[in-house]
Amino acid sequence: MRRQGRRFSAVTCGVMLSALTLVAQTPLPADTSEARRVTAEEFLTVVPVAEEVGRLIREISEHLPLEKRRAFVEQMNHQVDMTYMKAVMLDGLVADLSVAELRAATAFYSSQEGHAIREKLPNVIDHVMPLIQKELAETARRLP
Repeated sequence: MRRQGRRFSAVTCGVMLSALTLVAQTPLPADTSEARRVTAEEFLTVVPVAEEVGRLIREISEHLPLEKRRAFVEQMNHQVDMTYMKAVMLDGLVADLSVAELRAATAFYSSQEGHAIREKLPNVIDHVMPLIQKELAETARRLP
């Protein structure tokens, strides 16, 4: 498991460094709110809000009985205000990331590796989260 984690980290770091190198070669506009907003819009073409919200809805549905999942997903997809969700995501990106960071993220997630990681990361988290939670709980129990 540790060897796989190191390989995953090495691959991820390599891809990120390649993306950052590409981004570093492109002149950046001033890091203003307007420039961040334009760059965040570019990011959201690579990582569409509707896809991410859809993925979250499907994950939430997995906590429901099997016979109710499909109807729940359909209703949620119909009822969720995607305009609002996109505005929230856009505002968060603009508030918390610089133009350089947004460009790097866009370059990474538009790469084949970035796309694959985005698709697989929820499964990775599902596999490791119970182990992390267990270790934290056991550590907390050992505290004086």
